[in-house]
Amino acid sequence: MARLLGGSVKAVRSYEQGWRHIPAHAERQMLFLLFMKKGDWINGKPCWEIIGCPDALKLNCPAWEFNAGTLC
Repeated sequence: MARLLGGSVKAVRSYEQGWRHIPAHAERQMLFLLFMKKGDWINGKPCWEIIGCPDALKLNCPAWEFNAGTLC
């Protein structure tokens, strides 16, 4: 988990024990990884194609950043 989140094992243990709050970026990454593992895709197309998001919006979108098109 630490490798996937780009952190240390000690940090992950601290999150698990409740000694530290999980940073927003790590929490978001965990959710994306879990969702990607599940493999739910809407008709094989990512959400930004279905909705037709402009490029400016995609640059600020975590779903686009992690290529997780089912998390719009």
